[in-house]
Amino acid sequence: MSQSDEDLIRELEYRFNAAWNRHDPEGLAEALTDDAHFITVNAAWTTCRQGPHDLMQRLQADRARTKSPEMHVHFLTPDIG
Repeated sequence: MSQSDEDLIRELEYRFNAAWNRHDPEGLAEALTDDAHFITVNAAWTTCRQGPHDLMQRLQADRARTKSPEMHVHFLTPDIG
């Protein structure tokens, strides 16, 4: 994969985290596809764009903030992107 592919993935992570920290469920959902699989650190698993939106509304009742640790991007094969 190219550097631009990796940059796009990093941009998605940035947008997702920025939306989380703004407590913006709509912004969070924008970073995901309609068939996204989203798994939290507590193993809550959703399989659509609306799932993380709803999950965020429940989890952010306490106004949590997050910062991702350093990200490493590894492509399984060149045709997966």
